Amino acid sequence: MCQKRLELSSYAIELLSWQGGIRPSMVKEIFFSVLSIMRISLQKTINKAIEKLFKSAIDGNRFVLLLLRSSAFLWRAPMGVFEFRRGNISASLRYLENAKLHVNASRLCLTRALEIQKVLDSGPQCSKPPVGSKPFNGKVLLSCHSNGHFHKNGYAIRTSQIANALADQGIEVFACTRLGYPWDLFDVEIEVGAEYTIYEHLKYKHFYDPRKRISGPESEYINEYADLLAQEAALRGVTVIHAHSSYVNGLAACMAAKKIGIVAVYEMRGLWHLSRAVKEPGYSATEHFRYCQSMELTAAKSANKVITLSSAMRDWCVEHGIDFAKITVVPNAIDKKYTETKKVVKAEEENTFRIGFIGSVTEYEGVDDVIKAISQLTPRGYDISLTIAGDGYYLPEVKKLCRSLGLESRVNFVGRISRDKVSELYKNIDLAVVLRKNSPLTRLVPPLKLAESICAGVPTLITNLPPLTEVTGSDISQLIVEPGDIEGIAVRLITLMENRKNLTEIAQQLQQRVEFHYNWSANGKLYNGIYTESCLAASKH
Repeated sequence: MCQKRLELSSYAIELLSWQGGIRPSMVKEIFFSVLSIMRISLQKTINKAIEKLFKSAIDGNRFVLLLLRSSAFLWRAPMGVFEFRRGNISASLRYLENAKLHVNASRLCLTRALEIQKVLDSGPQCSKPPVGSKPFNGKVLLSCHSNGHFHKNGYAIRTSQIANALADQGIEVFACTRLGYPWDLFDVEIEVGAEYTIYEHLKYKHFYDPRKRISGPESEYINEYADLLAQEAALRGVTVIHAHSSYVNGLAACMAAKKIGIVAVYEMRGLWHLSRAVKEPGYSATEHFRYCQSMELTAAKSANKVITLSSAMRDWCVEHGIDFAKITVVPNAIDKKYTETKKVVKAEEENTFRIGFIGSVTEYEGVDDVIKAISQLTPRGYDISLTIAGDGYYLPEVKKLCRSLGLESRVNFVGRISRDKVSELYKNIDLAVVLRKNSPLTRLVPPLKLAESICAGVPTLITNLPPLTEVTGSDISQLIVEPGDIEGIAVRLITLMENRKNLTEIAQQLQQRVEFHYNWSANGKLYNGIYTESCLAASKH
């Protein structure tokens, strides 16, 4: 029995680490600390560990966390669910189809795996874009994955900025979130009858779903979501449903628009299967990865118009069969508050070169690279400090790296901060860093923070990746290094420290460029044109 308990403990640790996007060592520490303190059964230990892990877990897939709460889960077809979570659909089916599925959770997993396998075998059912007969009437419904009331992240920030830009164009904006949100979150309590939440003056409609999105095949969920979207769109009298990542929103919006004779626009804000592939080594080779990519492309093909955040994302879509003519790039843009940020002038005797990083601390952001570069410079007498504002699954590893390099006094971790405090931080640093590592994700998807730091007048050191150099221009070579080049980062930091006056002049040039090309007034006009053109084109078919 002890051996069985040990095997299950090991299995649970690995499974929880995959779900949370957290290093197994951290999961193991949490898991066994709970086990030793509580001295309770394995299943209760797992439930306690889940609660602790949830605070650090990546957002998105809640499916397996829900499965884990089944009291008999670990004793009934565990490997089938484990392989499903890892993205190995065929392996999952081999376990689940041969198991006696007495546990409802395992049966639900089986139905999902079967549907995914069917899509992979025959391809997703791609429909033609909706055909509308109405001109754009100045009303739009935004269909979102989440909102800022429950999730303070770049997704929520961009949604609010879009809504404000549309309002400035005289467009009446309505918004809703995915079916079951926010009741499908573990760490949120909300009344069953709470139909709306408000975030930054925008009211979001919520569709209650007691099954919390694990009741069966994904197609059933999307169909039900589409029915509710169609009802909401008809009630509000909109002529455009503007869906935002992921493909679940996109497909539901296209189906809803077709039901009531209006148009659907799909904004591909990110490619979440690529994000997951960075966190989970080996995931990019799985069937679930191929399924998610296929569904993203299906959502794009099914929409009247597609929006991407960068030219690299647009080109990726075209390479995968999306018509170039239906794609518009609407980039991340600046908030007015950052253009009003004034840098704090240092006292003459203050020599510390202050570097700042603001954002989610993930492996691909390259925070560890700048720390390693600093560790090469401090023994040589360079006075450098780094402030890291944000959290994320990779934060424990970054803190561990600082300790191992003896940089605790040089690196200041301030955690996640409010938008107002972001402005304050920009005032007090000499250099911002966006040193993303090279990956399929970072070669396509741009971060929000780059335009913000530049428009705050902060010189920003970036890596040579298309979504980043598209914003800055490739001619600012003094502020561009190759991804992962620690030595190159260190050399560039020395150059920047020794030429601070020139650095300020470059920052001003960049600020003018970004303020001109990346502002929400221009983006609002782009959206207005997309909606008008979509409705006009759809009425001619």
